[in-house]
Amino acid sequence: MFPGTGWAVRQACAVLLAASLTTPALAQSLPSVTVSASQASPVSGAVTLTAIVSATTGLTGVQFKLDSYVLEALVTVSPYQITWSAASTANGGHTITAEVRYSDGSVVASAPLALSVANPETFNRLLYADATGGNDANSGLSLTSAWRTLAQANAAVQPGDTVYLKGTFSGQSLRPAVSGTAAKPITFKNASGQTAVIDVGDVSGTTAWLQGAYIILDGLTITNGTYFSVYLDGGNHNVLRNSTLNATAVYITASNDNLIEGNTITNFGSEATNTGDSLVLVYGASRNRILSNTMRNAGHALIGIGNQGTTEVGDNVVAHNVL
Repeated sequence: MFPGTGWAVRQACAVLLAASLTTPALAQSLPSVTVSASQASPVSGAVTLTAIVSATTGLTGVQFKLDSYVLEALVTVSPYQITWSAASTANGGHTITAEVRYSDGSVVASAPLALSVANPETFNRLLYADATGGNDANSGLSLTSAWRTLAQANAAVQPGDTVYLKGTFSGQSLRPAVSGTAAKPITFKNASGQTAVIDVGDVSGTTAWLQGAYIILDGLTITNGTYFSVYLDGGNHNVLRNSTLNATAVYITASNDNLIEGNTITNFGSEATNTGDSLVLVYGASRNRILSNTMRNAGHALIGIGNQGTTEVGDNVVAHNVL
């Protein structure tokens, strides 16, 4: 053998081995997942998200995520799809991903899908309630023909409506008679340049009682409620956003996939008696997102999770809050 020949053979074998590890056949055998949307960006309303998975042996489910946080329940059967309510999502840029989970514990994530959300002012009608200048005999179709009470708004709303509120609604509660939909949520918000206050609430001290789905409360001021002031009672896919809650709590029970985002929640309960939690998730409440809120001065605790009931409280996200 010529000098250096053994070294050359070893080098050649190493090159062949390296080449074999990058052959298309082997690369294609590695699991992969891609995620797509039924609408091109910008999106609005209800959007179908689909994950295409290359390897399904041992697959236990596909978890979709919005901005890195759990979105809907784990999908365990094909087709791996969910309906995302872009209509309930804040306008602007967002990312969607899908994670494939296997029985051996491995997880394969898709590349992020960047989408921009651009929702209209309403998906149905613009309606108005003025606590001082309104009249429930009015049509509610303009600020000059506004209703006076939340009871009238609760009874009249339909999926897709946006209700603008003005003034202080004392001794009243938001409790819409119907649910919205993923494509057409029902929104209650403050009229432009106006303050909308719900004070004290109904006889139970509840200012907003959400037992249905796809209801959005945005930009409201809620004051002097009870433990059950903003009460999500078996309500799913609801949103409380950009609101100020003073001496008021949020109670989420047996309710899933709700979003509590960008609110200021302060001064609930009594430190002297060690009572009062600003926000509670109990009785199986799961996949709720508690994001970017400011929470201060609770008599007992700012956030309580899973301290009641036997059903698991799981996959809730508490992130970017100031406590």
